[in-house]
Amino acid sequence: MKGIRLMSLIGLMSLGLCMDGMIHAQTYTTAAGIRLGNSIGFSVNQRVTKKWTVEGIVQNDFKETTNFHLLARRHHSLLTRRANWYYGAGAHIGSDTEVGTLAGFDGVLGIEMTLLRFNVSLDVKPSWSSGENNGMRLNGAASVRYVILQDKVFRDWDRKRKQRARRKKRNRWKGKMKERKPSRAGNA
Repeated sequence: MKGIRLMSLIGLMSLGLCMDGMIHAQTYTTAAGIRLGNSIGFSVNQRVTKKWTVEGIVQNDFKETTNFHLLARRHHSLLTRRANWYYGAGAHIGSDTEVGTLAGFDGVLGIEMTLLRFNVSLDVKPSWSSGENNGMRLNGAASVRYVILQDKVFRDWDRKRKQRARRKKRNRWKGKMKERKPSRAGNA
């Protein structure tokens, strides 16, 4: 029994390592697509730093409400860098046929995976709205986005940052070596 568990663990780890190369190769800077849940919408994700994205959502329930949401999301890796869980917060503004203008705050908690040129996510988005029908709502949705821009920008930025750090370290080392060498002018 222990042998089967060990083999299963080794097999899963090997599969994860093999998939890491395939999944890790594709990531996104900008992705856009549809969002399906309590309502239908359009979602655009823009990576702003290595672990932060900004998401804009326009959604309509085809009955009463149309909303625009702007969310900041913090990402954390799961199995690989391309499989993430995230959380965040933001705000929304919209209109409701019964209430009029709505405004409020949103939270978000979800998971996402980027494979090839597609980003798929599942999330829960609690929101609080002001107005006559103020109160909490809990929305869940699945989003499928096409990766418009890959993360080459951030890979280049990271590579240049590392080069600057190496150059700075090398220059510090050269400066220390000059301090240690006695000057030849004083020996003459």
